[in-house]
Amino acid sequence: MQFRDKGKSVLCIRTEYDKEKKRTFGRTVARQDSSLSIITAEVERELTREEFQQFKAWLNDRKQAQTMSRLKGSLSILPGVMHDAARYLRHQDDEDGFTAELADKQVNEILEGLDDLKKALRHRGVKLKRQTKKESAEDQPGLEGL
Repeated sequence: MQFRDKGKSVLCIRTEYDKEKKRTFGRTVARQDSSLSIITAEVERELTREEFQQFKAWLNDRKQAQTMSRLKGSLSILPGVMHDAARYLRHQDDEDGFTAELADKQVNEILEGLDDLKKALRHRGVKLKRQTKKESAEDQPGLEGL
């Protein structure tokens, strides 16, 4: 059994052997919407038990691959999002009601996310450089004497 994404559908193709022509042929036995992550009853009726299990495994593998691709994409845009957030925080005036917008819960979620990211980076073998007080003061103008 072969499965192919074709447009907005997934095709279930059964390979059959023709003894007269001594050749195998692929025959589409079922089709379902590619956005579905479960097998429809109509498709299930057309497949054998073994083919059904293969299709189920294929859908799970495809879903996992899509999730990993999405996560990889998130990782590629993360630095830009973090820099944009920092720029917003630096230039936001308290007069605009910013302190009311950024609730304690949101601040905690941001800090927990950063901690989780640091742990994941360490797990992948990345050495995180700790910033010294001198480097920290250089990054924040006006705080050199503190």
